[in-house]
Amino acid sequence: MSEVANQPPKPKDASSTKDTQAHPVREWIDTLLKAAVIAKGDQKTGTQPQTEDTSPSATAATETTATSVPTSNSSKDDDAENKPEKTVDGSKETAPPPPSEGLEDGAVDTGRDATEASTTVAKRYRRRRCEVEGCNKFARFNNACSGHVVDIACKERSSDSYCGADKERQSVELKFGDFVDYYQASFTKQTHWLQTVDDLEFYLCQCPIAVFKPDATCAKATLSSIMDEFCLPKCLQDKPMTQVNLWMTVRPSRTTLHYDAYQNVLVVLYGKKTVTLYPPSDSANLYPFPVHSKSANHSQVNIVQPNLSEHPRFSKASAQRFTIAAGDALLIPEGWWHQVDSDAFTIAVNYWWDDVREQLVADSRLVPYYARVLMEELIKQQCEASLLALRSTGILPQEATFMDESSAVSAFLTAPDQRGREQVFLSLDNKTLVQVQRCLAESQDAEWRQFLVNASVDMVAVLTNTWEKGNLEEDFLGVVLGALGDDGEAIQEQLVCKQEKFRQNCAAIVYRSFGQ
Repeated sequence: MSEVANQPPKPKDASSTKDTQAHPVREWIDTLLKAAVIAKGDQKTGTQPQTEDTSPSATAATETTATSVPTSNSSKDDDAENKPEKTVDGSKETAPPPPSEGLEDGAVDTGRDATEASTTVAKRYRRRRCEVEGCNKFARFNNACSGHVVDIACKERSSDSYCGADKERQSVELKFGDFVDYYQASFTKQTHWLQTVDDLEFYLCQCPIAVFKPDATCAKATLSSIMDEFCLPKCLQDKPMTQVNLWMTVRPSRTTLHYDAYQNVLVVLYGKKTVTLYPPSDSANLYPFPVHSKSANHSQVNIVQPNLSEHPRFSKASAQRFTIAAGDALLIPEGWWHQVDSDAFTIAVNYWWDDVREQLVADSRLVPYYARVLMEELIKQQCEASLLALRSTGILPQEATFMDESSAVSAFLTAPDQRGREQVFLSLDNKTLVQVQRCLAESQDAEWRQFLVNASVDMVAVLTNTWEKGNLEEDFLGVVLGALGDDGEAIQEQLVCKQEKFRQNCAAIVYRSFGQ
């Protein structure tokens, strides 16, 4: 392990843990052990982001509170620890007595009053006990892992975020012990050689402590000794786990907007994170990198300071924001875009497991079929959205709406040009639109024929959509198309071409959503 400049930290035994300047990084292993309380069912469920997806894999992100994780954001004396603490919702919570020595997490102390035990919602662990246990465990772990080389993300101090895009990502390899020294020295306002390296800041991000499913991106855990110290939470034991990662910030940090191809539970052990979420349905508005690139799961938008001249559709994106502190857990569903802002000295772990993506690509022979089906559905949805947008733009003020088809026909005939006539059509509800078409075909066949010849691609899409919806009189199409006379076949061919052009335009919008 590299030495800390000027004043390297000295090893401390259990009796030295009363030092008020000591950071609970020494007790973080103990905190990791207690992170598993998210499986014990005593969470507090927060708000859920709304999603347009209805499949189980697109479950709304849920903010929960793992209340029995010790909140160690500051060092306080014993008297302060026994004061009531505020819960997440701001209410007061009476701190129960510390658990009996040797009592396992989740067990009931039979020496306590049964009523008291049953009404205690969440156990709070006294800080001194955690500090002593954590110090001892950290000492053992640090001896075993301090020499392990880990990949550390880095950025210039002037940069506002750690970029995950392939061409912009920066990282260095350091011994884990060096990074821990850097972390502790920075917290206690000591100096360390990493603080002056090329004006850079460092962040231990996505460091694998368990790899259940090795692949080309991660073959084995870097710090497996951590995972040896605690069990996988019960609520995740039936999941097809892929990886568990450790995250440690020294300075306030921010990741760029991206999504993961896994279900994800993020647990904060110390500090605070703010997670900004966008649903998969917002992908087109988030300007992802091209799907063929190595950064396909990253957005090109700086969501903090967006350039709307370059990314105008971003203004249509709908974000939801969650703040998770020590003891909180957040479910980030597979495919949901997220950006994470972390306070200084934040420590967290996250759990990844396979879901929909793995099922889709499991049989390579079926992947092309799935891709075509999904693309067809995306284009269909885009066509429907575009038609809805067209009809919305044609809505007239209340005083200008048409009482019946006669007034609509009159407005159509007196409109100054083709655009004005189309505006009249777009302002009509479906029932009136059908009635006006029939009326024009029967009594104004020349005007009707001329209107169809000059109809825009969008207007043809609206008309043919009403023709294909059904619920029409049996002779309706015969009337509106029969009025075209000798030119009927040629005009119908033009209508088909314009309808196809509309679908091509919608497909182009879908293709752009995969990145350019």
